[in-house]
Amino acid sequence: MSGWSDIAVRARATTVIPSAIMYKAHATMTRGRSTVSPGMIWVRGFGGKVLRYVNSLAHRAEAAHLVAGWEQDKESSASMLLSSNDLPAYMGHVPHFWKGDTKEYLRMPDSVAGFPAIASWRDVCASMCLRMHDDDVEMIQVDLRPGLYTGDMTNEFASKCDCYAYSDTANRKHAPSNSEMSHEAPNDIAMGRFLSTAKLVNNYVGKGNRDNKDFIPDLDLHYRQFINTYAVHREPWDSYFDSAEQSSVFYRLALESGYSIESTFLSGAYRARQNIDDLNGCMHECIKDYRHRMNFSTMVFTEGSKGADNCWCFDKNLLHPNNDSLIVRIQDRALMIPKVYSTKLCVGVAGGSERSVVYRKGVKGPNSVCMGMPVGSGMILSNGSVFLSRDASDDTRPIDTQCRAACDRNDECALAHSFVRARAA
Repeated sequence: MSGWSDIAVRARATTVIPSAIMYKAHATMTRGRSTVSPGMIWVRGFGGKVLRYVNSLAHRAEAAHLVAGWEQDKESSASMLLSSNDLPAYMGHVPHFWKGDTKEYLRMPDSVAGFPAIASWRDVCASMCLRMHDDDVEMIQVDLRPGLYTGDMTNEFASKCDCYAYSDTANRKHAPSNSEMSHEAPNDIAMGRFLSTAKLVNNYVGKGNRDNKDFIPDLDLHYRQFINTYAVHREPWDSYFDSAEQSSVFYRLALESGYSIESTFLSGAYRARQNIDDLNGCMHECIKDYRHRMNFSTMVFTEGSKGADNCWCFDKNLLHPNNDSLIVRIQDRALMIPKVYSTKLCVGVAGGSERSVVYRKGVKGPNSVCMGMPVGSGMILSNGSVFLSRDASDDTRPIDTQCRAACDRNDECALAHSFVRARAA
């Protein structure tokens, strides 16, 4: 009916039934389509010698724009806020540390200005949140208004990147809980609930007379256009299914060519092997260590290397910002550079749709929840195992957290599977 004019609506509303009522509605908020946000991670590096953005396929996100000009109330959404992080968004201003009269600072990626900065900092924020919080991230909010007005003082007034998980919207004010974080793909109903506590920001319009040393025109510029909220989900990783273990390893290249882990830190691997032929062989070796494999988070592999270790398995996330000092840049292209992969072992899971979530009871950390389909011998559907059937609008709690809680309450449940099924018309 969106194509009907007002007069057409009135004509179709005419009826001989006195009690008949016809309504015309229009959307007040529309969601943007999902776009792939390139993985851009800031790396300080070993000894502070990298200092640049590095491309990371493992931290690419699928991002959909939700709304501009609205700011989430952090107090009302305390249970969802994972972190609030500073962004050095200079927005074309002279950086506070810059010396001299040249404008070479404009070539820095942090100096991107105007509307192109919105997409650029969305990409940086999405990658930052995934790097810090893994698959717990469902929404991000990027506020560039401080950089837009005082980009020359980012050391005092920084723009912000807020990372949010999705959980029960009826119980927002408690501290974040891992057991309540949803990992299902964001949906429109969930995002509408999340935005229900957001507030419209002040509609400040630039006057063109900011009191700073570098005049950048902002006459008639609506500042509320520079605070944006997005629904995000990690772009699906590649998967290797190990038939012997009936399990999958999800993996993706974490650092672009030329970057690796400093060699002295490779000795910290829980497993190292020589003469491994390919990636699949290296992953197979990594998941054979039953003591450490459930925390298998990073793999380093050198293709074509013989006579020395070329496969290293780590039970900690070496790509987390806390481990930034482990990363080096190797400029000698004649060397065989070990490639770094982010990994995740999912026991009893085969790769599948993002709309299907598997929870394994008794497993702690990020590997307890995986996207895919449950597999494995010995598993049966016992009586009463189908605990829940819900429409997304039935409950404020996400369906995957309800399914997880139902499994935790049942002593005989070892694994829970929640999925979204399209309803036939």
